[in-house]
Amino acid sequence: RPRVAQDVTHDPLYFDSSLLPNVRSSIALPLKSRGQVNGALIIESDRRFAFTGEIVSTLELMATQLANMIESADLYDRSQSSLAETRMLYRIAQQITDALTVENVFKAVVEGISQRPEPDWIVAAQLEPRLAPTHMRIVWSWSRDGAPVPFETYPLDQIPRLASMLRDDESFVTPDVTQDSQVDEFIRTMFGQLGLRAMAAFQLRIYGVQYGTVMIHSRKAREFSNTELRFYENVSRQAFVALQNINLVEETREQAERRDILNEVLRTASSSLDRLSLMRDVGRVIAARLDRPVLMWNWDNQLLTSVSV
Repeated sequence: RPRVAQDVTHDPLYFDSSLLPNVRSSIALPLKSRGQVNGALIIESDRRFAFTGEIVSTLELMATQLANMIESADLYDRSQSSLAETRMLYRIAQQITDALTVENVFKAVVEGISQRPEPDWIVAAQLEPRLAPTHMRIVWSWSRDGAPVPFETYPLDQIPRLASMLRDDESFVTPDVTQDSQVDEFIRTMFGQLGLRAMAAFQLRIYGVQYGTVMIHSRKAREFSNTELRFYENVSRQAFVALQNINLVEETREQAERRDILNEVLRTASSSLDRLSLMRDVGRVIAARLDRPVLMWNWDNQLLTSVSV
């Protein structure tokens, strides 16, 4: 969480610097991505109590986006792939970054991974509903022979082991899903019927909560190479960054809409001359902005009457 000193002269943790003698208030925000702090954003002011709650919320969003961009840049720095693979990762990352919707992010991930020669089947699924998920819905899929996925969801009550492993770990890899005792019988049977053996699954998280999964399958039983797994992990992390940024943009838009509605209500209320006209005018604004019917009631200490909106 951010550390705010509204008056540095009364904050024992603030480090006084001779280079900035006029600082009166300060805020430090961690640059944190995927649970790891990679730096800090420090902003100082020559006014006391300069950081209101709204400013702090805006700076937190900014710090999160900056941390995500740093994490995205670090992914490239840590890559030990060949030049051709790095170029491929860059193209895929650009397509993921350019995606503006969740569906397009999943599409870019699946189509990007399908450029490698090893996968025979790729599925990207999203947990639904978000608050209390009961299944994973397939958002995008691909198969080398063009065969469609013969189902639309994975019911979580039939894959409790796999769901638990993906919830607790970032990935699950097996050379032969049909022979792995850790995998649910439902998965072993279903993928066996589809002729799929080797599997690598990577979870996608937003704010520490599992959002979905990317699963890569091969028709042959085989071990995945470290290079191949690093490639899949990099693409999955790029998807995580993109999904989190989409979520941040949506939150920012919703906050802006709420502030805009509140400002319009206040402007309308301030221009109304009497109680009934105030209730009528404010009710009309709320009904128009929320696109919902609104019923206003007036109580004069004796009688409750409706106000026409």
